[in-house]
Amino acid sequence: MLLTGLGVGLTLPTAFAAGAGTLPPHRFATGTAVLSMARRLGLAVGVAILVALLGAPTTPAAILDAFQRAWYVTAAVAILAGLVGLGIRPTAPGPKPVDQQEPGLEPAPNP
Repeated sequence: MLLTGLGVGLTLPTAFAAGAGTLPPHRFATGTAVLSMARRLGLAVGVAILVALLGAPTTPAAILDAFQRAWYVTAAVAILAGLVGLGIRPTAPGPKPVDQQEPGLEPAPNP
């Protein structure tokens, strides 16, 4: 539990900072709300999948089998998420929208 709490405590602020750090000021509130909603939706779906995997076992052997199956699925999802995270690369910043450019600068014409 301590290791899980430490991992979540170090991951969530970093993920929120990475997601919200590139937002323009006028989109910050909406962007952070979307990030928070996605986190809560992922939590609800994850719990629903876990409950579906566990089912309602009645014997000790069935309970052990259900928990082992749930741990295998959880480990597989964690490994998949780690691989996806390794594949994400930062993108180069694009041109600023016209309403965010410095006064007096004209946008470059499209060729």
